Amino acid sequence: MNEDRISELPEALLLHILSYVPTKDVIATSVLSKRWRSLWKMVPKLEFEFDMEHVSSEAVYRSLIFA
Repeated sequence: MNEDRISELPEALLLHILSYVPTKDVIATSVLSKRWRSLWKMVPKLEFEFDMEHVSSEAVYRSLIFA
């Protein structure tokens, strides 16, 4: 049987680990379980990668509103 040992870690440690993971992958963790659903919102450092020539303020706003 597969055990989910990582979900048993303290929240502070999970957030520390996630702060070193690319933002798109951090957000993708929200589908792992109910516990992980909002965890990404508490990560102290998220870096959004985008091309400044092709981004609008509306696109940034939409990204933040889903948080």
